[in-house]
Amino acid sequence: MENSLIQPFNGDIAVEMNTTLMLDAAARGDLEEAEKFGLRIPQVDMRVVHLFGPKFCIRELHIPAGTFLIGHAHKEPLANMLVKGKIRVCSDGVWSDLEAPFFFVGKPGRKAAIALSDCIWQNILVTDETDPAEIEKLFVVHSEQWTAAQQGEHK
Repeated sequence: MENSLIQPFNGDIAVEMNTTLMLDAAARGDLEEAEKFGLRIPQVDMRVVHLFGPKFCIRELHIPAGTFLIGHAHKEPLANMLVKGKIRVCSDGVWSDLEAPFFFVGKPGRKAAIALSDCIWQNILVTDETDPAEIEKLFVVHSEQWTAAQQGEHK
């Protein structure tokens, strides 16, 4: 499951406050702080597809319009392709609007994004590995906050 969030007001003041604090931190480029608040609100399930070929894996993420998401930290530069849609992405504290089709090589580290429409995002990974869990271990680092939340140890 990708670390992702959606922010419609549903009448729950705690969700609304954490959403506001999350988006404020993200707007400032503070993704660690944004993640802290984001992990306190309901997560969005997104479809993830893995496509394999000789010495590569394409990890494809289907992002619903209106979804705010924070990615795990990539360990090294990584090929990215926005195949469908329009998305606002924060990398190194700078927000940019991208529209499909769009290809770029991302720097190591984390990105955040807000899907302005339904999107399909691909990471193109050079690997012989075909187990998605092992691929994730090879290419990303999970934050302590995210790991604690997965283990039910909310910080």
